[in-house]
Amino acid sequence: MSFLELAMSARKVDTIQPSAPALTITDKTRICAWLAHIEETDPTEIQSVLDECRADTDARSYYLGRSEEVPKPVDFDDDDRRRCNQCSNLMTNGRCRAARCGEIETARGFMPVPDLPRRCPGYAPRLNDPDRRGGSQVLCFHPHRSAGDANTR
Repeated sequence: MSFLELAMSARKVDTIQPSAPALTITDKTRICAWLAHIEETDPTEIQSVLDECRADTDARSYYLGRSEEVPKPVDFDDDDRRRCNQCSNLMTNGRCRAARCGEIETARGFMPVPDLPRRCPGYAPRLNDPDRRGGSQVLCFHPHRSAGDANTR
């Protein structure tokens, strides 16, 4: 083995980080919420950031710090929007079952921001939700807006 090969292999050993702890679903949600907040929608870029956070604890700390910029949700009594974390279609892996089944028009692997209020036709109430109306029923009636205002407040 040449001196250059030895030096390069030693450099590789020096730059390898110890194994980073697994990226938790909470951290992934916070990072994705920040990316949505800055209007980053490119799936390749989102995946690149998540991959970087899985491999590099410094990058993860940076993005988690930036996630603090995302406004916290506010509850309104008269708000008919629902959050994805209130929906039985949100799977444990963070993906939307309604998207996977083609019930809503988005990518099959759609990973919504769980605490972002929205009006979604794929919304399905959880068993403990006293409001048993599904997304299409919630979209059809609201005393303060017309039918054309489905995605606005």
